[in-house]
Amino acid sequence: MSNQNNIQKNLEDYCCAIVNPDPEWPHGVHRAVECIRDHLFDPKLSVRWMKKQCHLNGNNFSGKFKYYVGMTPKQYWLDHRIKLAKKLIREDISITMIALGLGFNSLSAFTMLFKKYEGCSPTDYREEKC
Repeated sequence: MSNQNNIQKNLEDYCCAIVNPDPEWPHGVHRAVECIRDHLFDPKLSVRWMKKQCHLNGNNFSGKFKYYVGMTPKQYWLDHRIKLAKKLIREDISITMIALGLGFNSLSAFTMLFKKYEGCSPTDYREEKC
């Protein structure tokens, strides 16, 4: 299996494994979680884009999302991207391919965020230096 196919399969498997939103959550939060799951690795994913796609209004949407989910929408999708990145980094796939496959706009954006979450670079993580 090629690296690109391997990444694609991992993306699909990961999205299928994400837990469904709690049925007790408000409809808007429920829709937002589903939208994030459906577009998790899309580079255009943003709170503004998601609100437009889900027909959500309100200035306090991120606060409401955080109240129910435990983190802001952006934290939610970045957390999922980093979790899958950690799995893929352990495989023999280029870090650039991983970054782009996970929806990051550049290797540097991915590296900076990965470092923020994990305390080390993706390369150091791969080499088990952290």
